[in-house]
Amino acid sequence: FKAFDCLNVVHKAVKSSSLGR
Repeated sequence: FKAFDCLNVVHKAVKSSSLGR
């Protein structure tokens, strides 16, 4: 697994959470 991919997924999740709020 790549750390970059993990960061990308986390960033996407955080962005989604912000939009959700």
